[in-house]
Amino acid sequence: MYQEKKCPACFDHQETLKGYYGVVSQILLNKVVLALFYTDRRTVFEYKRKNAPLDNEDTFTQFAYVAHRLGIEIKTTSVAQAKGRVERVNQTLQSRLPVELRRTRITTIEQANQFLDGYIKKFNDQFALRLNSTKIVYEKQLTQSQINKALTIIGNWKIDKGHSFQYHNFHYMIVTSTGADVYFKEGTEVMAIRCLDGKTYANINDKLYNILEIENWEECSKNFDVIPELKKEKKKYIPPVDHPWRQNSWKLYSSSTRAHLYGANN
Repeated sequence: MYQEKKCPACFDHQETLKGYYGVVSQILLNKVVLALFYTDRRTVFEYKRKNAPLDNEDTFTQFAYVAHRLGIEIKTTSVAQAKGRVERVNQTLQSRLPVELRRTRITTIEQANQFLDGYIKKFNDQFALRLNSTKIVYEKQLTQSQINKALTIIGNWKIDKGHSFQYHNFHYMIVTSTGADVYFKEGTEVMAIRCLDGKTYANINDKLYNILEIENWEECSKNFDVIPELKKEKKKYIPPVDHPWRQNSWKLYSSSTRAHLYGANN
């Protein structure tokens, strides 16, 4: 049997791709590569397009892409009875953990994650059932660097006129490992790769580059670009009261005003 170093569990504000990556990184660090994920049907694992006649037209999510690269099969189901042992453990933890956290006066997520390190191991030692039919289904363990590069978020972008590209509302230049700028023509496709540690790289023509954020990005260069003159905003024309377009409205307004005045005097 494997030697368990740390529990593959953590608290987060909500279920996100980043949170699932955190749990997977714990599994990869402390055990080895899994053969199968058996989970529920969340869009982070699989996403089926509406009106798609064939299953092979489903979208390939970021998590599914990472699992495919690691050789991990993903099996999903929305039926709780199909994964009864997992559901029972979740129900037990959901009822016991809040009590344990209150007893230890834990109020933050950081404190709760530290508490999980020892609690899950103690919980497993007390309640886990080791079955003789259980087989080892792990493969070769990965290093921290390999895990960081495996659990990534990938997006496709294009180089703009300034030899840069926009990613998450920021503009970046392509640079080499020594910090030298690299220039590509407008429209060149860029694959932005954000690793688990938060660092982002650019893949262009199957070559990996570093990126550097442009602090004072401007759409036009004062030295090289011809800055177009700003068009003066036209003043909105409001026709006078006696304009032919407004004569009918003016007559209606006048008649209603006279009727109101005469009615008040009477």
